Amino acid sequence: MNTVVTSREEIIAATRALAAKGHIADIGIRAVAKASGIAVGSVYYYFPSKDELIAALVEDIWRSILSSPPRPNKKADFIGAVEDFCRRVKKGSSDFPSFFALHTLSFSKADKYTGKKIMDKFLSGVREDLLSVLEEDKTVKAGVFDSSFTRQAFVSFVLSNLLFSLSAGEKSSSTLLRVIRAVLY
Repeated sequence: MNTVVTSREEIIAATRALAAKGHIADIGIRAVAKASGIAVGSVYYYFPSKDELIAALVEDIWRSILSSPPRPNKKADFIGAVEDFCRRVKKGSSDFPSFFALHTLSFSKADKYTGKKIMDKFLSGVREDLLSVLEEDKTVKAGVFDSSFTRQAFVSFVLSNLLFSLSAGEKSSSTLLRVIRAVLY
């Protein structure tokens, strides 16, 4: 066993390595302790339950996905921002297989709310960013949006469809990108 005090970050790193090898739902406190080379009680010191450990892992993975470098030297248009988000998410899916399909299922029945809350936190930032880019995109054809078809509704539609396709295991977002082009440009 590791006799050196292990930090919360080191435990998350070990948990992240386990998530990269398999399903998040299969991760348990004992497996994390073994991977970290520490006692089970040390994991419980930082994470009193599996749900809290999984919550920290999910936040860490989302942060990693959204902090990857943006596409270089591209103009700021909506389709480009969506493509960039897709690229980041595909990289995250590659690094953490089944993350998008299974991360909310990894929480216990009693704590599904936590998984949804974490996802909503990160997606609200993405939604705001996409909306900002859409509002500034000068190449959108005139008259697309009105009071019954708003930019906010369109961004929500795009994100919902993208996330649904990811959770369904689709490898390409080309259909969604064609819809966006047809509607906006």
